[in-house]
Amino acid sequence: MIFTAMTWPRSGGTRNTAAPMMPLSGSPTHSKHGGISTPGLSSAPSRVASSACFLQRPSGLLITPPREGQMRLEIILAVFGLCGIAAGFFAGLFGIGGGLIMVPVLVYAFKATGAGPQHTVAMALGTSMAAIVFSAAQSAYSHYCRGSTSIDTIRRAAPWVMVGVALGSAVAAEAPAIPLLTFVACFQLFAAALMVTDVSKLSTLQTVARRGPSLRVFSLAFGGIAALAGIGGGTLFTPYFKAAGMEPKLAIGTSAAIGLPVSLAGALTYAWEGRNVPLGHWMLGYINLPALAALVAGTLLTVRLGVAVAHWLPSRALASLFALFLVFNGMHLLYSALR
Repeated sequence: MIFTAMTWPRSGGTRNTAAPMMPLSGSPTHSKHGGISTPGLSSAPSRVASSACFLQRPSGLLITPPREGQMRLEIILAVFGLCGIAAGFFAGLFGIGGGLIMVPVLVYAFKATGAGPQHTVAMALGTSMAAIVFSAAQSAYSHYCRGSTSIDTIRRAAPWVMVGVALGSAVAAEAPAIPLLTFVACFQLFAAALMVTDVSKLSTLQTVARRGPSLRVFSLAFGGIAALAGIGGGTLFTPYFKAAGMEPKLAIGTSAAIGLPVSLAGALTYAWEGRNVPLGHWMLGYINLPALAALVAGTLLTVRLGVAVAHWLPSRALASLFALFLVFNGMHLLYSALR
């Protein structure tokens, strides 16, 4: 079974006939609304545009065999689980949310299942943001228990970062897929550069970062960028906090904690913006629930391990390897966007 096997019927009683559709039980019949109903299951109008309830449920669960070139659901979920394991480790290690790993994998996986190209990137960003809620919460708690979190900084930054995330998510939900994918690819390359260069030592950044209003301005900007890239913001906040004079471990822990309001605001906005888009079953707006479950299961296994490693192992070599991974991802995404 594959994600795209669960499709919404089109108006007028038609449906996708690219592959034979097999009803779960009984034979499908056309309802008076122009949709398809199956015995034993409830029928619904062909288009759902309710703002009151945007958790899209089946109106007739249809199962189709995987078409040539498409990956099976079991393989996809296994890939998401492994992706979550890697994302959780690096989330704890570098104070990031893990979106730098999850977004490219989600884009590739959704394409492999035949998801509509116009919504693939928004689905990847929304699902990544929802998964970061869990990894950021565990990472933030682990860093807090080790005394490496500045509560006052988080309190002052959170309102501004959430406004930035809400604005960025709203833009991403309406943006065309190709420009959005190009932005994500370029940000992957930019993040790779940040991983191997200590920009916090730049005198200009240090001067700006230590001024009074800079935290509000940077939080607003970083929140918007994080929403457009599907990340928790740690890649941006960590060097900023170090430039502002924070000790490295405190900067990592505080960045990890800020990932929680970033991801919460992002997940809620992506869910709301996609509430009227007929993306298929098991979608909460732009959030794919099966993918979210697999990613969260993986991340929760390794976040604490990453935090522990961050406190006793020099991470320069790992940062270099991670940067190479980001360069590969960024180049591949850029090629996919521009070809």
